[in-house]
Amino acid sequence: LFCVQVRGESGLPVYKPGEIVVCSRTAGTSENQFLNKDCAVVLHDGRAFLKRIGRGNKVGTYTLHSYNGPPIENVVVDWIAPVVMVIRDPSLIQMK
Repeated sequence: LFCVQVRGESGLPVYKPGEIVVCSRTAGTSENQFLNKDCAVVLHDGRAFLKRIGRGNKVGTYTLHSYNGPPIENVVVDWIAPVVMVIRDPSLIQMK
């Protein structure tokens, strides 16, 4: 498991800036475990996002869907990690 902190507003209203999202890389090893689910994703070009994952139009690509922004279409991913839980109030945990 690992955590990411939400930045920006493309996840609103589901994810708010500052919230902590817990993800699991081991759960993202099969398409059945991440397609049409919210995931942390790192693209082949190094960019990282928290998005809903869909199939791309080309073999081996995916489309990343935002809740309130345009999709990022037909991207190659290095890895995908489905969301396990969201910590809405980060002040409740101690971050290092």
